[in-house]
This record gives sequence, structure tokens and C-alpha cells, in this order.
Amino acid sequence: MKIKLLLLLSFLLIFTLFPACTPQTNLTEALAPDLSMPSVDIDSFETLCSYSNTIVKASYIDCEPFEDSTSVYRFRLEKDYIGNLDEKTLHVYGTGGSVLIPGKSYWLFLTGTRSPVYPHTVFGRIQNHFLMGEANGQLTFYGGNTLGLQDLEDIDGYIEQIVAAGGYSTEGMDSQPPEEAARNADRILLVTVTETTPKNKYLAVCSYEIEKVLKGPETLPSSLSSEDSLSKDVRLAAGTDIEEYFIPAPADTKVGDKLLLLFRLNPDNGHYEIYSTENYLISADSKEGKALLSDFTPINK
Repeated sequence: MKIKLLLLLSFLLIFTLFPACTPQTNLTEALAPDLSMPSVDIDSFETLCSYSNTIVKASYIDCEPFEDSTSVYRFRLEKDYIGNLDEKTLHVYGTGGSVLIPGKSYWLFLTGTRSPVYPHTVFGRIQNHFLMGEANGQLTFYGGNTLGLQDLEDIDGYIEQIVAAGGYSTEGMDSQPPEEAARNADRILLVTVTETTPKNKYLAVCSYEIEKVLKGPETLPSSLSSEDSLSKDVRLAAGTDIEEYFIPAPADTKVGDKLLLLFRLNPDNGHYEIYSTENYLISADSKEGKALLSDFTPINK
């Protein structure tokens, strides 16, 4: 559970977290991305790996502004140590803190999450104070922070040993087909979009009205007290607060569009939460959405 909140924020709030990058020229040094975890004490290389759900060696391509406060840094994949990637180009969102040189290879320790909003996996670096690269067959370290690796002769073998022992995070990168998510979801709502507010070229925040309950309890709570342990943001996203219903959706979502929203019941507190960052929203007009609608008989019509 240690990075679940971070993974959620990485795509729900990515448009407000990070400043833009500087324009690139050939071999110009660029600011490296940052999705660091300031509350976590990264005091060893093993700890860094344990918080990473993606560990790769990749060459830096370029950086481009995403919007006023966000930058995306692209890397070409050279080696995937965990083996959970199906993308050859990695998009790492973040802010400055270290130096990147186009064409240079780096080892990246990332938290990644997939979502129905972004066309690629959203990645961020676990720790912006550690950046290990390669030049002329030798390891390089930005700012002198080596985490004790300065004399290591076989970094590939060491990372492979850590991964083989399970020394990495397994949260956030699990891929599950929409139909399987629907079977496992505790609540599925059919909603109609009533308002959209674009946030970036991929994402819009949409208000919606609940049209039908396809799966789960028929009764929808009219409100939850301020003393309730479930956060306001989660209550709103789950459609259980009368003040406003909203959900992050693709930027091209229009008023009147119908969406399927998937939730799971948290057994620890009895509240509904989005099913997963990858499977919480399905367009009702998509192939998957039409198939799911035919599988469920609405509870309320």
C-alpha cells in the first residue's frame, strides 16, 4: 500500500504538480523529472528499488512542456529489469533537480501507473536526488550521491539480483482487462456527463449525474458527515456526496457522453473507492462498454 496514493495522484493531479522544462538544443543539459517521495527516507539503493514498480536503463531523448506547470521527459528503453513494460518510449513527468544529456543512458527508478486518460503510462522518479548514468562504460552520479554504488563493477547483475529476490514494488502496474475488472468490481454506475473542464491535452474533470446502478447496492448515500473517515475527494469521485459528482476523464469527453464507473469496496472502512487507476472509467459507447452494458441488468431504471 506504500505507493498507492502516490500512483493515484500521479495521474489525477499531474497537471498541477510540476513546472515546465526548458527548451532543448543539441547536448543541452536539461532538468530531470521529479515525482520524489519526500516523506520516505531513501537511505540505500535497496530501499530505492523497493519503492520502484519500474526499473529500467534508458537513453534520454528530449523534454517538452506539457502545460504551464508540467513537463514530460522522454526516454528510449534499453533494458527493462522487472519486465512489465510494453512501451519502448517512456514518458516521465516531473520537475528539475538534476542534469540530463540527450543520448546518454541512465538507470531510472520509477513509479508508473496506467489510466484510461493518458495514452501512455505515466511515470515519475521515486527520488530526484539520485541519478545514475553511464559514460564511456563507467557509472556517473549526479551531485555525488552514489548510495554506495561507486565501486560496484556489475550494476546490471546487482539490479537483477535485487529483482529476482522480489526487492521491488508490485503496486500500480498490474494490467487487467476491462471485462475482468467489471466482474470483480463491487459497484458499477452508468453516468451521464453534465459538465467538462479541460485540464490538459489528455485530461478533463467532468461532473456527472448517475443514470443507473448496474452493479452493487441500489441505495446511493445522499451525504456523508464531515467526520467520516473517507476523504472528500474520494467521496466525490465515488458519487456519494451531494455537493458535486466529478471524475477525471479523457479531454475529448463531451457533455451528454455516457460513462461506466467502476468501484471496489474497501473492506477496512466499508467505503467505495475507484476500482483501480487503470480500470475505473469505460466509455459506454466503446466496444468494451457496449459489451458490459449487455451483461448487466440495471438495478434502478
